[in-house]
Amino acid sequence: MYGISRNKIYDISPVYEFIGKRVAMQIGNPYMITNTDKYMEVDPGRGTAPIVKDGRTIVPIGAVITAFGGTMSWEGTEQKVTLMLNDNVIELWIGEKKATVNGREAVLDIAPEIINGRTFVPVRFASENLKIRSCSQRKNMI
Repeated sequence: MYGISRNKIYDISPVYEFIGKRVAMQIGNPYMITNTDKYMEVDPGRGTAPIVKDGRTIVPIGAVITAFGGTMSWEGTEQKVTLMLNDNVIELWIGEKKATVNGREAVLDIAPEIINGRTFVPVRFASENLKIRSCSQRKNMI
């Protein structure tokens, strides 16, 4: 697996893994690498990148969930995003710290939000509840 830098690719351990699929992202970097070693924009043409807010890393979840083979749906009236990966379902509401995970209530440290027209959610909450394994924690890597 390769890591990412603004204009360089360097070797690192995989960052997040789910059933053989891997994704490496870096805070502030609009590119990610998938397990196919495909170096691609997180959100083509928009410059969207993971950020740190209030000490928590939040990511544009659509790109992440798609890279792992899951789906995401949006309910505009409720400002609700639903993440689905295999048998796991997470429902999150923009601006609220409440969530449901497989039908059970849960609380987040930081509320999901919309930035540049994209839904950002806390990466730790999403990965733990979607059963995505963290393989490496390098500085500025998620």
